[in-house]
Amino acid sequence: MIARANTAPASPATVSKRLVLFTCMVAMAAGNMSSFPIAVIMPTIAQTFQVELPTAQWAMTGHFVALAATMLPIGSAGDILGRTQIFKAGFLILIASLLAVPLSSSLEIFVFLRVLHGVGAGMVMVSAPAIVSAMVPPSERGRALALTFLGGFIATGVGQPLFGAMVQAFPWFSPFLLVTIPSVLAFALSFKLPVVKNPNPRPFDAIGAGLLMFGSGGLVISAGHGQEEGWALQHTLEHVVPLLLASVAAVVTYIFHARRVTDPILPLGFFRSVTFTTGAITNSLAHMTMLMVGFLMPFYLQNALGYQPLQVAMFLVPMSVAMNVMAVPSGWIYDKKGSRWPCSIALFMGAGLLFSYQALTVDSGPFDIMIRMVVAGVVLGLFVTPNVSAILGSVPPEHLSVAAGFEQTTRNIGHSIGAVLSSVVATFVLGSVTAKATPETYVEVLHGAGLVAGLLMSAGALIALMRDDTRGGRKVPTREPEVVLREPAVQTA
Repeated sequence: MIARANTAPASPATVSKRLVLFTCMVAMAAGNMSSFPIAVIMPTIAQTFQVELPTAQWAMTGHFVALAATMLPIGSAGDILGRTQIFKAGFLILIASLLAVPLSSSLEIFVFLRVLHGVGAGMVMVSAPAIVSAMVPPSERGRALALTFLGGFIATGVGQPLFGAMVQAFPWFSPFLLVTIPSVLAFALSFKLPVVKNPNPRPFDAIGAGLLMFGSGGLVISAGHGQEEGWALQHTLEHVVPLLLASVAAVVTYIFHARRVTDPILPLGFFRSVTFTTGAITNSLAHMTMLMVGFLMPFYLQNALGYQPLQVAMFLVPMSVAMNVMAVPSGWIYDKKGSRWPCSIALFMGAGLLFSYQALTVDSGPFDIMIRMVVAGVVLGLFVTPNVSAILGSVPPEHLSVAAGFEQTTRNIGHSIGAVLSSVVATFVLGSVTAKATPETYVEVLHGAGLVAGLLMSAGALIALMRDDTRGGRKVPTREPEVVLREPAVQTA
């Protein structure tokens, strides 16, 4: 037998918190830039591939399906195999799939690459907050995660005007090549990170992973299939309902499976924490409702108000600026006060904002749009860091990656369903949005989506009030434990 020694990584003494935080900030920037600014160029993508809104939404839905279906297995693999290793592997997938986008000769190929983007970005965005959370004591978690997420907020804000400008001046695929820049930088920096090994690794729950992947992914795919066919009765009964029922059955089967195995991929005991459970529910609702309007806003700005893609992107910048301004203060608020009140206040503000979209018309001016974008940024900036910090703070340290994966899963299920619901509103309530639709049609679609989203976010605000008003739902120890960044390398026969 041949002994294989792990390559010796950097010593914890030589790896500063600043380097770890900067690397994870850049990583979140790359992951977010590959995911969210695409909403700005959705009209261009629809025109490029000559498809309508219900079909074009697969470019977003496919990406979010991949994120939703793979993040829990990714998180579990990170806890078992090492978060830094998963971090690096995610960048390899993300960079390769980004460079392949110019080869897309059809929407189907492009959607496939978007799925790969989702897998790679998911590996990065699950690992980064887990790496940071393991590095800092609980009393500093909110501020550290705020700085980590700040990278994603900045990238989304910068990516929106850049994407809009690039699709006007260059080929439609140029924004995806731009994302390779922060991806390559973070990948290079990742070799400076300490390698953390789990001294007592648990077995990987492959059966549980498969059940949850099918359950979460199938749920979103079934909704997307129904919307693409206009929810025709025969198609829905033959294709959508069976897949939806199978997805629900997979989740129910997982519950019985998790009760019978020693180390399930997502321990059911996590849900005994009111903070963990309400954090997951509000996470889905917040991102679902904000994306419902966010998905439709570029169509409204471009097709109802007549703005060009770059102008559309510039309207969305104030939202990102407000998120950046709120990111660090919201982490400080969590460290001092907990998550109940900042999350509840943010969601009540969000509900009021979404209801206010009823006032937009074909004659709305720039200020009407800008003020709503600023409030949207404040809402998300105030909500995200305390909510994520609460979820991660309510699980044992050895499950940080799984908790981060579950947080991202609920977030991206919300994104996926939000994109589908926005199309459902367009199809059922107000008519299909196509190139022949009038400006008034786009206004009515936005009104309908704002109303539905406002009601859902109001429910989320009430649910947030139910959580424990402590940091992560647990008392923070008065004496912080020593944090070990890396276990000694273990030789494997």
